[in-house]
Amino acid sequence: LEKDMKKNFDKDAETIREKYLQVFEWLDLLDRQVGILLVIILFVICVNMISIILILVMERTQMIGILKALGASNGLIRSVFIYNGIGLIAKGLFLGNLLGIGFCFLQDKFKIIGLNPEDYYMKFVPVSWHWDVILLLNLLTFLIVTTVLLLPTAIVARITPIKAIRFD
Repeated sequence: LEKDMKKNFDKDAETIREKYLQVFEWLDLLDRQVGILLVIILFVICVNMISIILILVMERTQMIGILKALGASNGLIRSVFIYNGIGLIAKGLFLGNLLGIGFCFLQDKFKIIGLNPEDYYMKFVPVSWHWDVILLLNLLTFLIVTTVLLLPTAIVARITPIKAIRFD
């Protein structure tokens, strides 16, 4: 009886992660690369938005001077440019989501992008819908880029009405 019990309990249990360690390390590497790519994209978005707001401020220097001469505060003028930037961010997020989610929908329904099953163990690129992650990424992008808009609008405070009105 003791010999039979030893046979039954002489098994070694290991998790799927331990059994296929290289596959899971590869997946972890992919997750890390996605994070790095998202940070780079966010940095590019911030730089582009700063450039756009700076161009808008430079184009509207005379308007800023006239508004200051009429008594508008720096905060009020800055808020005009910030709201303009927020509108651009919202349009960009809407169009980006429309394109990205639309393409993912097409891939999910019609399996447009195929894979070699011998190499990837599947016939097509799968789509996993995580609406909470999509919403969180959109919200974080919106908040970070909106906060970055405070930097270029600080230039408004340096513009003096007399120089701005004469500015050509």
